[in-house]
Amino acid sequence: MGDLVFFNTSGSGISHAGIYIGNDEFAHASSSRGVRISKLTESYYQNRYVTARRVIDQESYVQMVGTIN
Repeated sequence: MGDLVFFNTSGSGISHAGIYIGNDEFAHASSSRGVRISKLTESYYQNRYVTARRVIDQESYVQMVGTIN
């Protein structure tokens, strides 16, 4: 299970994404700085945050809600 976070860094829709890792932090990559851990509360990301989505595998989903029809 994981949470993806999405940002508008280019001024035109979603242009950057990361994986939420807990404690208000997310992992993400850039071409100039490599893989980084940043805080969602950093003003740069806070001002560019668009949305987040939860991603789970089928087994986890079944454990949470029961059988899949």
